[in-house]
Amino acid sequence: MTSTETLNRQRELEERRLGMRSLDPTEIARHFGRAAELRALIARERLRLVSSATGTKGSSPRTPF
Repeated sequence: MTSTETLNRQRELEERRLGMRSLDPTEIARHFGRAAELRALIARERLRLVSSATGTKGSSPRTPF
């Protein structure tokens, strides 16, 4: 961790301790943007896993012989 990162972290911890955490609109938007990207990525991966487990999309589940 660089000295700048350390100072920023110390300032953040102090703000939290004092209950004066600033809510920067840019940071909030960035946070929720990342969260939305991750949710979309997870949903795509789940669909891919489900479709590969059941065969191609639209096919019925495999029946054992």
